Amino acid sequence: MNLTAPGVRETQCRNPGSAYPYRYTGLKLILQSGGQYLLLPVQWHKAGGAALVLPRTDALRLEFTPAADPDAPC
Repeated sequence: MNLTAPGVRETQCRNPGSAYPYRYTGLKLILQSGGQYLLLPVQWHKAGGAALVLPRTDALRLEFTPAADPDAPC
């Protein structure tokens, strides 16, 4: 997805054959409605921050973990 925002980190998973080869940390789910997810970077600010709106599709897999475990393996 190549998401770039302050505090958001992309990690390539170790298994090259994985159906979902990348992982992103530093995002918070704000709302899921109408077939879309609204995410904000953890360092978001109203003066210049950007919100991310992603469609809920079978091609996109989202898993949410507690903030205390951002480095769990893919």
